[in-house]
Amino acid sequence: MMKIYLRYLSIILIFVSCSKDNDILWYDAEVLGESIDCPGSFLLQFDESPNSMISIDNIFVETNLSENYKLPGLKLKVQTRELSADGDEFKVCTTLAPGYSGVFILSALQRE
Repeated sequence: MMKIYLRYLSIILIFVSCSKDNDILWYDAEVLGESIDCPGSFLLQFDESPNSMISIDNIFVETNLSENYKLPGLKLKVQTRELSADGDEFKVCTTLAPGYSGVFILSALQRE
């Protein structure tokens, strides 16, 4: 009888431990324009801070945004993540303007 309980318990633990929520949220953002400090990168202002990241006025320097979406005033829905510390995602930037945090764009869609 104890073996049956242990089997059921182990099956339940396997299902619970493997059911991870991998949904990536979509955030509303607007393209503000090209960054003064990071040539080639654009500034995005989010309606809410993506992934609980901190930046001035929810403005971030993007990495990996498609050239099709680098148009000032364009409204987007984007999926993001933090920049990876072990890759080449961090950019060398000057300090002429406020220091905005960076954000990696996983996916972007134009919103209406």
